[in-house]
Amino acid sequence: GRRRLSDSRPGASDRYESRPVALVNPPAEKRIELAVDFPSPPDGSSGPDAGVLNTARYGALVQELVDRTRKNRSTLVFTDSRRRAERIAFLLNEASGTGTAYAHHGSLSKEVRRLVEERLKQGDLPCVVATGSLELGIDIGTVDEVVMAGTPGAVAPALQRVGRSGHGVGRTSRGTVFPFHGTDLLRSAALAGAVRDREIEPIGPIHNPLDILAQAILSLCALEPRNVDSLYEDIRCFPPFFDLPRASYDRVVEMLAGRYESARLRDLKPRLRYDRLSGSLSAADGTLPLLYSSGGAIPDRGVYSLRLADGTRIGELDEEFVWERRVGDAFSFGTRSWRITEIGPEAMEVAPLGRPADFVPFWKAETQYRSPVLVRRMLEILESFEAGEGPDAALEDLGMTERARSALKRFLEAQKNIQGDVPLPGPHAVSLELCSDSALRGDAVTAVLHTLRGGAVNGPLALALSAELEESTGLRIEAIADDDFVLIIFPVAPGISPEREITEALRRLGDAH
Repeated sequence: GRRRLSDSRPGASDRYESRPVALVNPPAEKRIELAVDFPSPPDGSSGPDAGVLNTARYGALVQELVDRTRKNRSTLVFTDSRRRAERIAFLLNEASGTGTAYAHHGSLSKEVRRLVEERLKQGDLPCVVATGSLELGIDIGTVDEVVMAGTPGAVAPALQRVGRSGHGVGRTSRGTVFPFHGTDLLRSAALAGAVRDREIEPIGPIHNPLDILAQAILSLCALEPRNVDSLYEDIRCFPPFFDLPRASYDRVVEMLAGRYESARLRDLKPRLRYDRLSGSLSAADGTLPLLYSSGGAIPDRGVYSLRLADGTRIGELDEEFVWERRVGDAFSFGTRSWRITEIGPEAMEVAPLGRPADFVPFWKAETQYRSPVLVRRMLEILESFEAGEGPDAALEDLGMTERARSALKRFLEAQKNIQGDVPLPGPHAVSLELCSDSALRGDAVTAVLHTLRGGAVNGPLALALSAELEESTGLRIEAIADDDFVLIIFPVAPGISPEREITEALRRLGDAH
């Protein structure tokens, strides 16, 4: 099929004219088989919250992976954290023998990742446990099955991951999701419905990103002077800046020219020379090396290099993990065990260890919130259950095994019984839970607002709600949020009801229309 698009180019007026663009998109059908399973852990406990610390669920997952590595030539396991990838690879090697599984993630060195990729491509590795590092970009050969350990927070990466198996014309991509707990089961049901309907998150391009604009201006002025007016017209040829206001452009130019150099931030010193009479812009001394050495729009992650005594680089570690370690500690990394021999200001030196390690590292990457598509579908399943229809009506044709459906039903029924007359969170409801434990913290009440609306909603809601409560009560309110809830620490004060104050604050913050 063909459909018409539009691009822009400078026209006679100050607006940009459209020019026709054609996109050729031949029809093609891709068959995807996605299953959701919730096997019983080895100790026999089978509830959705069995092993609240995930210990039992890891045992169940590893047993399933052992069976798959014996049946498949190659199995690719995806998970959403480097720590979990290292842990699963470690446990699988303990269960099936060293060499069964290899970890692959962004904190391993390029050389280690490339070796794993080549061996996977050649069919020499029964199993690779990866984060998003293997979603895109390389041909990794034949993968019989994709396993997702835990439910991804969005539909698009789930489809990318499943598509790594059966990666060929006319072949079927096969994948299985293994949730870790009850809420993860609910999220997996929402994901399965979105995959079935091919509903992925809409892409929203960023318009007029001023940080990128500053870098673009410096780059265009680094080799030769530019006129401030003609440079503005040239920048408006770039799609993100089609509608860039002149006032925004001028403010960025002024910033780069040193308007805010008196501020405490050293990075705001002048980077441009701006002759306001002629309108000429030229780069200040040292701008070109700054551009070459800069990481662009990628923030500094604060990582430590992991090296051997001879300088061989193995990978990267989170600075907080390094801060908590001491010389002599041992940990597992890249399916090997290491002993720390030295901790420097920018790198940790290790030596191979001949015995199993004590623990695996952790990394605190940038937060990725649950997508609005999964949020909506999760709330719709809860609404169906709250209406008395039961989860079966909402779980038809989702590829959930009987034990996964039964576990989700038990989880929702248990939650409903605990809440009593209070409705489960849904498209038109949130649940408020108040916890008071004088032995733990007698000076405050913990209020939990169960929303399930994702961190992109809960984060701003936590900020707004705490500010509103502080203004109305005069108390110091602490609030934190994640994808599932907003937690509020409400100090005990005479004559002040936390339930009433929070309810009224939500009404004031809400749109009555």
